[in-house]
Amino acid sequence: MTVGVDADFRIREYPGDDSATARPVPFKFLAADDLKVTRVNADGSETVLVRGTDFTVAGAGNSEGGSVTPLAPIATGTLWRIEGEMALDQPTDYTAGDDFPAESHERALDRAMIAAQELRRDATDTAVRALMVPRGEIAPTLPSAAGRAGGYLAFDAEGLPIRAPGTGNDPDLRGQLASAGGDALVLTSRGALSQVVSRLPLFIEDYRETGMSDVDTLEAAFTAWVAQGGGLLVAGAGRSYDLGTVSLGSTPILTVTGLRNAVLDWNGATVTMETTASVVAIGIEFADVQDLAIRNVRATDTGFDIDQTWKGAFAFSFNGQSSPSENISFENFSAEEMLGPCLFYGDSHRISGVSFGSNCRFKNCYYGPSFQENGDNVSGGFATENARRAYFAYGVTNHDLHISAHDDGDGPATECAFLIKRYQRDTSGIKLAIALSGSLDKYTELINLEHQPTSGSGYIGEISLNLQLSRAIEDSAGIPRLVLRSYTGGSQDFGAISNEWGPISIDGNWGTVAGAHVIQYASPAVATPIAIMPGFSGFNQLKTFDVKNARVRYRADSDVFFKFGDLTSGNIAIALPATSGFISTFKVKIYAEAAPGAASGQKSCYREDIVALYNLGGGGGTAVEGANNIANFAQNGAALTPTYTGGTNQLTIALAGADYAVSTAYARIEIEAISRVAKR
Repeated sequence: MTVGVDADFRIREYPGDDSATARPVPFKFLAADDLKVTRVNADGSETVLVRGTDFTVAGAGNSEGGSVTPLAPIATGTLWRIEGEMALDQPTDYTAGDDFPAESHERALDRAMIAAQELRRDATDTAVRALMVPRGEIAPTLPSAAGRAGGYLAFDAEGLPIRAPGTGNDPDLRGQLASAGGDALVLTSRGALSQVVSRLPLFIEDYRETGMSDVDTLEAAFTAWVAQGGGLLVAGAGRSYDLGTVSLGSTPILTVTGLRNAVLDWNGATVTMETTASVVAIGIEFADVQDLAIRNVRATDTGFDIDQTWKGAFAFSFNGQSSPSENISFENFSAEEMLGPCLFYGDSHRISGVSFGSNCRFKNCYYGPSFQENGDNVSGGFATENARRAYFAYGVTNHDLHISAHDDGDGPATECAFLIKRYQRDTSGIKLAIALSGSLDKYTELINLEHQPTSGSGYIGEISLNLQLSRAIEDSAGIPRLVLRSYTGGSQDFGAISNEWGPISIDGNWGTVAGAHVIQYASPAVATPIAIMPGFSGFNQLKTFDVKNARVRYRADSDVFFKFGDLTSGNIAIALPATSGFISTFKVKIYAEAAPGAASGQKSCYREDIVALYNLGGGGGTAVEGANNIANFAQNGAALTPTYTGGTNQLTIALAGADYAVSTAYARIEIEAISRVAKR
């Protein structure tokens, strides 16, 4: 009897149908145990079944094959695989001298052919499923199991297999890329958008080992972050990271240097620390960073005391002492009970391109964001509540910020809420839009422009201030809104300093001031502040005020230039340094523009006067009016006749309220210093 060639290499598979009917075995097998029956479960796992327990076999030795009958129904969703698996032995024994045993011999040949078919089946299956090298190459040897553990298969430069770290598989990456903020996982090389590198995020908690402190965990994560070249670093959701106790000076607790294209997502975590003395502490400092975003973080200092000067910490600082930094942004950043949320300092290299995005709020802090000789090109906005100084900047340029500030009037008294200063570097290009509510009662002044150069002279200019005071603002003392001040810098004598004021523009709603100067010039060298503009009863809108090249010491080439708008009554007093023995000449321009929809009797008018003052500083002066009256100034048919009066170091322009009290007309006055000559 012969053994035919089975096209399927002696293997059959039967899906379950919840029946126990016999399954045919259409190939010859010599014994019942020459069959292997396997159940493939619904999850893909396999179970080898046992004859007599799970199934019975019929037809052993038949040339047409036989059958396998389950002893229980084969469940739907499973599969039975029946395959020949004969033992590789040779049980036929020939007795010497006997007749040739034809049947035994043929059975032995059948057995050999069956074994050959089953071996070919297994070899073919291996060839289909195995990783193979081309003909002519020798298959390399893989590392041992211990050497492969925890890695994935890779190939070196010669094509030999090696173990690479990691798993090579991230099933969450697709979802992360598609989620909100997933673009942070794809970074670009600056200046070459075509070079895109996809990076998986790092997680701070992956670097935490048993017994590690929060500081050690953060340091390990920051080190890996920098080594990777930036990318996204994510903190544990809602965790608290304690930076510990600070008792030394401004040495940062942690320092991160050299980041590029990086996002630090605190994931709603809180960063805490405790200062124990008046030390100006720093939590985490960044240096030499480019394109860094910090978001979703709350910071607090349990040792902060707002009643003690500088007893507290800055959450983050940016140091420009050794390297420049650029493009730093904040979003969803809050700080409470701290010296300040962030500090920019170090004047050797510039830190440029700082932005405050949505939901940046700072409460019960000594400072808001602080720019100390560094931090240029700053934009965006933030809100403060009960800050001793909501905005502090010196030695910087190009700030364009919206600040919402509220104070409840409690806490220690302080000089001013907003300080723009010149110390070691000039300060210019500051544009602030300030919305102020609550109380001004703990301040002695609202906004300070302050010179304090350490040597030589300084410059503050290109300042634009838009102030919007809430109608319910508390201002029982009637504090000055804007003060221009010069300090003696270092060991300099005050009289030797010639500080320069560039253009300064103010507008908005500056509130009603009674008994104080809306704008004043003050100095430690002057006992009584000199009024640039005294308070106005019912003064609600001050449109623009410019000071160009007005110096601490009056010089022949100086140019004093003021603009006021929407006035209702009162005098304008122009303060001058001592000018005894000189004649000063001013050009005064007065405009009235009829508003849209104005009554027919109103019209736009213009008047220009040349005013000379002499013998100033000698107990009084004289004004000469009308040297160049170009046109009548009329409003509702009544001519406006301003009165000019020279006084000690002062020119006063008296404006009768009835002349321009019509609310639908706009008035503007410009005063320009055009000459100053010594009296002979």
